[in-house]
Amino acid sequence: MTGHILIVGIDTPTAIRLISLLETLGYTNILPPQLDTENISAFSNVDCIFAGISQASDVQQVFSTLHKSNLHKPVIFIAKEYNRQLITAAVESCACDIISEDSISEALLLKTMITVEKQSSKIDQSSKAQVSVDYKSVFMQSPHPMWIYDVETMAFLLVNNAAIEKYGYTEDEFLSMTIKDIRPDDEVVRLINERGTRRGDAFSDYGFWLHQRKGGGQFYVNIHSQATNFQGRKASIVVAMDVDEKVKADQVNTQLNKLVAQQKERIDHILSSVKEMIWSCDAQTFRMLYVNEACRDIYGCSPQEMIDDKELYFDLIHPDDKKEFNRITEQIFATGSYVHEYRICHRDGSVKHVRGEAFLKKGSGGEPDIISGLTIDITDLIKIESALHEKVSERDNILNSITDGFFILDDAWRFKYVNKAFERICNVRRADILGQNYWEKFPKSVSLKWFSEYHRAMRDQVAVHFEEFASSLGRWVSVSAYPKADSLTVYFTDVTEEHKLLEKLAYNERNLQALINTTQDVIWSVDKNLCIISANDGYKQSIYALSGRTVGAGDSVLIKEFAPEYVEKWKAYYQKALSGKAYKVVELIHYKNEDRYAEISFNPIRNTEEVIGVSCFSRDITEERKLQDQLAANERSLRALIDNTNDFVWSIDQDMKIVTINKTFKDSLTAVTGKHYGVGSPIIMEDFGPELKGVWSKHYSRALQGEKFMVVEELNFDGMQGVIETSLNPIVDDTGAIVGVSCYGRDITEQRRMQEEIQLNEHNMRGLINSTKDLIWSVDATWHIVSANDAFTTWMKKINGITICEGDYALPSTFGEKIINKFLSYYNRAFKGESFRVTERLKPNKFDIEFIETRYHPIYNDKGVVIGVSCSTRDITETRRYQERIEAKNQKLRDIASIQSHEVRGQVASILGLGQLFNYKNPADPINASVLEGFMEATQNLDRIIRRIVNKTRIMDEM
Repeated sequence: MTGHILIVGIDTPTAIRLISLLETLGYTNILPPQLDTENISAFSNVDCIFAGISQASDVQQVFSTLHKSNLHKPVIFIAKEYNRQLITAAVESCACDIISEDSISEALLLKTMITVEKQSSKIDQSSKAQVSVDYKSVFMQSPHPMWIYDVETMAFLLVNNAAIEKYGYTEDEFLSMTIKDIRPDDEVVRLINERGTRRGDAFSDYGFWLHQRKGGGQFYVNIHSQATNFQGRKASIVVAMDVDEKVKADQVNTQLNKLVAQQKERIDHILSSVKEMIWSCDAQTFRMLYVNEACRDIYGCSPQEMIDDKELYFDLIHPDDKKEFNRITEQIFATGSYVHEYRICHRDGSVKHVRGEAFLKKGSGGEPDIISGLTIDITDLIKIESALHEKVSERDNILNSITDGFFILDDAWRFKYVNKAFERICNVRRADILGQNYWEKFPKSVSLKWFSEYHRAMRDQVAVHFEEFASSLGRWVSVSAYPKADSLTVYFTDVTEEHKLLEKLAYNERNLQALINTTQDVIWSVDKNLCIISANDGYKQSIYALSGRTVGAGDSVLIKEFAPEYVEKWKAYYQKALSGKAYKVVELIHYKNEDRYAEISFNPIRNTEEVIGVSCFSRDITEERKLQDQLAANERSLRALIDNTNDFVWSIDQDMKIVTINKTFKDSLTAVTGKHYGVGSPIIMEDFGPELKGVWSKHYSRALQGEKFMVVEELNFDGMQGVIETSLNPIVDDTGAIVGVSCYGRDITEQRRMQEEIQLNEHNMRGLINSTKDLIWSVDATWHIVSANDAFTTWMKKINGITICEGDYALPSTFGEKIINKFLSYYNRAFKGESFRVTERLKPNKFDIEFIETRYHPIYNDKGVVIGVSCSTRDITETRRYQERIEAKNQKLRDIASIQSHEVRGQVASILGLGQLFNYKNPADPINASVLEGFMEATQNLDRIIRRIVNKTRIMDEM
């Protein structure tokens, strides 16, 4: 072909794959893909056109555009999927061929292009407007096997070249056979049984059939048939599309589905507790293959919603970030991975900042196969960073640590890079291992999965993912390794907790029924006859409260006490779920004299592939609805603030003319110059004078050459004073060419003033620290003093006889080995992220301090890595002594209480008993003398006990 090939109306991944296969076949004159089919008329030097279609009207539109432009070129349609209308429209329009996206291959394209070249050579260039279609030529040269057979006798009447090549019979052999002769015996029986079900003259898709070649080899085809008349006979024309690989792959997939489902369930359990969203998608269609539960928190939608709707992931990207995100996504096909930060629109209306990491896995043929990624919610981190910019004087440490490790090995297994988390987890220093051989530094790894999997990744250039128990660390780790030609990047995560969760899974299953009945939510299930299978107490109580009826297993779920229209509505809900649809509804229910909102989930219950019932879950979302209304009001207020920013926003093209400009910047220019500027106006204003013009011409030139930078200038122009910070960023198109500059300016006059105020506050803070008697100091990762107040240096001088200043080693040898080891243990605990306090008793000293309390807190950098430890010590001697005095008094009180409860009670009991023995009616009774003696003895004993209590009370008062 001497002309060009035009690709129009085909999505980017399919277009990339198509171009790659055409180039493999030697076709290099391929025009850039066009999105709009109306653009076909602009190309007159093309030899053929590949056009994307999804419905029959697309076929008519393409040929209508060609006829209007007098452009007669062979057309190959690329369809999302085959259906009767598309194939009929293509055949009637005399398209050269129609190919399914899923069946595009090098062999199929070669046949199609040979057909195109033959068809192109037959077109009379002098009368292109009157081209007539050679229908027999189209039939004979179609890349798909086609034949015409007698409906009554089933004998072959005509076969094309592709059928002869595919089945191995000669044309004469075919014409002596019937359509039963190309089928195995079982398929012949099926053919005879189904002949009566055919639909007259309609074009029909008869599904998949097993055919056999002349030598006995069998393969699957998709049969499409159209009734016709041929040589006076009632006949049918058949197209047999080869789907052998697809059917056999489906059969294998069916066998593997159970195993895959089991593995998926295990992975889901492990990944359900991971806060980061882990996902994978098809690299050709971008349809999600897997999403973990974290997407509910990050995006506000379920994993199944992401999988069912392939556009949902992209639809939730913030409109202002979509263009850049699409550019980065397309870039993965060239680079193999990307890391990108962008914004998303959560289902609840909020805007979140996320960081996405993605990696491309290629198939065995080198074509893009799977894209796997990790999406992390960094909204809180962005807010913290913003707060730090606005209020630098706040010195609270961000309690956020990164626990995942990363490292990179070169092709000789030498360390090229390790991060801080790797140093901490593996207890090594970066300086000691960079440039060293991995297997020499970690020899135990040779006998574990690390060795075989890392070598497989580098050998086969495939990403590997596995879990292994690191005995040296005492942890389970999940490892992902991504190879390049000369390096291996490894990411590993501590999944010990996930393994512990799996161990608890069996226990949790046993308690599931108990949990169902303890929840306040309503849970029930129904069978295909709409009778209750099971229901928790919440469901039974709700039905009783609403209808006064008691229900249980086997009862109809359609409560007759409810209004007929209400019963019909719920019947429709259940029938929808029984058809296989999982969904949710929100119902307004008048319950216990108030209106409540309930969210009800309906999920089909399947036995293999058959739906046998519906499980239902209802929860009260009244408060959530109120909160959503409040959030919506807040969102409207926030949107108004964003749309009315006081910052300057504008962009220019290569000619330094304004492309976009916001109201704030436009009003400022008008106020300064008295002129109105808009789109198309020069950005270099004559009114600004030669000096300002020269400076900004250089700024724009730097950005147009590809440099991204920021300038800060003091503005003093016609009464306008202040400090302006402006960022300039090159604008790059899809080809990588710089087409303009985007600019963002903001007034930082107040920020400058605050920075000066912060410096003053820093001095004041130092004064406050030095005014306290508490000892305050901090150390870095090498155990050197970062800061220390006067009380600390004075204490160290008087107690230890040494002077320690900022920058000195915090553990000098004069401390002695025992003290050094003690402080090392404290610092190491804090460096592991622990905040704690230690109380110690001191030897007699010059300060008359007996007890001290020291607090240790980790210091984090802006990435959440511990970089130091802050410490403070205070004198708690008086507090401890007061506590000891209180404890001594409490002991005395306990002693007094013991005497009162035991000894006093005993004597009182004796006196009461003797009183009952005294004979009041006969005072001369001899027993009265003995009773009186007992009275005297008990009274004397009671007197001694009371004296002891008084003595203990006096001692307690003197304490």
